[in-house]
Amino acid sequence: TNNGLAPSYQWATTLSATTPITPAAGTTGGLGGSVAIAQAGFAGGAATVANLTYSEVGSTTLRADASNYLNSGISLNGASGVVGRFYPDHFTLTAVTLIAACGGAFTYMDQTALNLAFTLQAQGKNNTLTTNYSAGALAYPVTSVTLVAENANAGVDLGARMTTIPSTWAGGQYLINSPTSRFARAAVPDGSYDALAIGAKAIDADGAVIANRDMNAATTGNCVTAVNCDARQLGATTTIMRFGRLRLQNASGSQLISMPIPISAQYWNGNGFLTNTLDNCTTLTASNVAVGNPQPAGFVVGAPTVGGTFVSGAGSLRLPASGAGTRGSVDVSVNLTGGTAGASCTAGMPASTATNRQHLQGLWCTPPGTFASDPTARATFGIYRSSDKFIYQRENF
Repeated sequence: TNNGLAPSYQWATTLSATTPITPAAGTTGGLGGSVAIAQAGFAGGAATVANLTYSEVGSTTLRADASNYLNSGISLNGASGVVGRFYPDHFTLTAVTLIAACGGAFTYMDQTALNLAFTLQAQGKNNTLTTNYSAGALAYPVTSVTLVAENANAGVDLGARMTTIPSTWAGGQYLINSPTSRFARAAVPDGSYDALAIGAKAIDADGAVIANRDMNAATTGNCVTAVNCDARQLGATTTIMRFGRLRLQNASGSQLISMPIPISAQYWNGNGFLTNTLDNCTTLTASNVAVGNPQPAGFVVGAPTVGGTFVSGAGSLRLPASGAGTRGSVDVSVNLTGGTAGASCTAGMPASTATNRQHLQGLWCTPPGTFASDPTARATFGIYRSSDKFIYQRENF
């Protein structure tokens, strides 16, 4: 009685994990090690077990059972106080998906179409899932998961520019399934990041980290050799991330034939904007194009035609002929916003269908501001013409 030691006790006794546990609604883990204590294991009424393991996080209660004590048919049992707390041994990265927005070839900065998915599992020392590791359920905080990003091992962490659909720990897993992930534009063009590695970083307050770490976005060189890796790269390959814009160019020509308006998708290569020949996915329709600001007032041009999907960064946009005896100009703008008003540098442009492609807006308006303007160009019909007195004339487009 009163928990005093019974020095003559010797009987086969079994140990197990039982309730109460933390989290209270969780699963009781399995107790491993020398859970069966033989009768001869006791000396002076006590036995010591030094290799017990518990398969879950949180805390548990230990129970000792002696069946049919002294062959009397009586069973004895006893329970400990709180044992723990236990935390994960490590985190394991699984089920990684990383697909660039444009057919897997590249993604524009600010384009909400980078398909990013992965699973982090909180695991014990035997690499089994610890299902009790859940946000809000444990009596201590679970780890936060952050993204890191580095281009060509340059030693500059760009992870703060990554945005995904948020997640939380549940059932021992942190699931990211984010087909609309985004790498934010900077205030001024940068890149191109043609070898962007994206990684996951997780550090528990108790010291558990991701297993098989192979990345340190803040350092150059081989972090495995330097033994300073702090993240795990998502996938075995890098992805291409580019600062883009859509460009329209002015055009002039005869009022008797349709007029092509040069249109192209471009990217910043570190020195200037070039045609993005990897772009075979940007798509526009005629309803995305606004035609307005006629000069002189009353000058009329018909509806534009658009070729659809770009090919090697080049699109097709054409205005119909204004007709014999007409001379004038109109402004043409592509609506890259989320509203019908667009963001043309020309005021008063008519409504057009939004494309929600703000990632292709540029710094077109003056005075200079941000890269938040729709591309605009001027199409001029019949202003420049040669003399009527000619023998042969040929036009080049």
